[in-house]
Amino acid sequence: MPNKNLMKVPSQKLSRENAFPVSLKIGPFTYEIRQSTNFAARHSMWGQARPAELVIEIEPDIDIGQKYQVLLHEAIHAADEHFHLGLPDEDKENAVDRLATILYGILKENNLLKGA
Repeated sequence: MPNKNLMKVPSQKLSRENAFPVSLKIGPFTYEIRQSTNFAARHSMWGQARPAELVIEIEPDIDIGQKYQVLLHEAIHAADEHFHLGLPDEDKENAVDRLATILYGILKENNLLKGA
């Protein structure tokens, strides 16, 4: 049986505009999810995890599927930071991208994502 506490998103923690989460539990840590206007233009990326602050920032002006992929990508970075997953330093971004894409597909194909 899967560990339901690894990435739990309580329904009361969803934003109203598109049911996108406003918080994400990663192990014992609860991250605030901020949709920051013009994030991509300012940082040349769609999202960023800041584990020291327990914050994940995401560009809001992308489609919901992309937002979930970015959220998963950043959640994997956060989990790696906290739990030392052993992702290869020399190819970490590619490894995180692959994992996020696989997880997104699993969640989407099994109707486990709100609005995606």
